[in-house]
Amino acid sequence: FRSRLIDHLAPIAESHINRQVSTTLLSTYLGRKVGEQILGGQIKRGDGTEISAVLWFSDLRDFTGMNERMAAGELIELLNNYLQLVGDALAAHGGEILKFIGDGVMAYFPAEDALFLPMVTGNAIAAARQLISDVEVANEARAAGGLDPVRFGIGLHVGPVMFGNIGTQDRLDFTVIGPAVNRAARLESLTKELGVPVAASAEFNAACQVPLKSVGLHRLRGVPEPVEVFTLPA
Repeated sequence: FRSRLIDHLAPIAESHINRQVSTTLLSTYLGRKVGEQILGGQIKRGDGTEISAVLWFSDLRDFTGMNERMAAGELIELLNNYLQLVGDALAAHGGEILKFIGDGVMAYFPAEDALFLPMVTGNAIAAARQLISDVEVANEARAAGGLDPVRFGIGLHVGPVMFGNIGTQDRLDFTVIGPAVNRAARLESLTKELGVPVAASAEFNAACQVPLKSVGLHRLRGVPEPVEVFTLPA
């Protein structure tokens, strides 16, 4: 009887284990929410839905220069340590990394209902503040070892995006696309010019209950009119 029971349960256990492995693998490479979408069958080119989200773009400063100055192993260690801090800050406040773009991070905070936008934008600010604090601590350790500090910038925007598959028939990428994505990326680039760690849009500021400081009107590449930009208060 025991042998027959084992024979009966073995395929069920194997199926469960295989699904757990698939879930872990997809979550590791694509993130939890995207992994769930893929396991749920959203695997065709063009599959997607429009969602409202807070968009986060961040990257390291002078990464090209570090590439030239540092040994490959040392650079990879620095990049992994920094990206871990970004991932920890996002995960602690409801954000999810969508993809790594070299040293850059593209992430989002879903906001299915406009009523949740004040909370979600607040979460994004909390994640940014955590990252700033964590990198400051890491830089203290780097300074003690005679190493240069790590600098970065974050662009924050809110708006509707298409969340789904794009690509070729043989290779797909699950991503978000739309004007809101471009705006967040342009804001991140502006942090270099403004010398601030965070640049947020007027739309983000309007939805956010956390007081932000205006740094005036600025032109963003691809945007016809100057836009008001906000950052964290001193």
